[in-house]
Amino acid sequence: MRALIIGPEQIAAIEAAIERAKTHPIGPREIATAAFKAQGKHRLKLSDREPGFERSEASENVMLPRGYRVAISFEAQPSGLCRHLSVSIDRPGKLPSVEAVKMIAEAFGFPRFPPDPGHIWLEEFDPGHEAVNVVQLEST
Repeated sequence: MRALIIGPEQIAAIEAAIERAKTHPIGPREIATAAFKAQGKHRLKLSDREPGFERSEASENVMLPRGYRVAISFEAQPSGLCRHLSVSIDRPGKLPSVEAVKMIAEAFGFPRFPPDPGHIWLEEFDPGHEAVNVVQLEST
């Protein structure tokens, strides 16, 4: 298991990424076109994407020490505005630990982990590289 370091410099980068992501939430049209043909699966492969799929540019990325890559976005889902977090590490075939994802989710403003209501799944984003995705409805 790799160490996770979230110090003052990382907290500042996280807060800035959240604020940037909030200023340009992903709209319903983009959400609909990004939907997988494999809805309901808990592990999505590149082959599950619709032909011509392109990743949203609205996600804000933060690199954390020791090889953690985190993307945050806000999405206008049918249920309301959702916070979407994607956490991966720099080694193909490996995933971040549950403990690391929980700490990162807390640092990115998720009030509960696992999210309730919410959803968690694994997603292949490059050949051999997967991320843990967490989506949670924003509090009203």
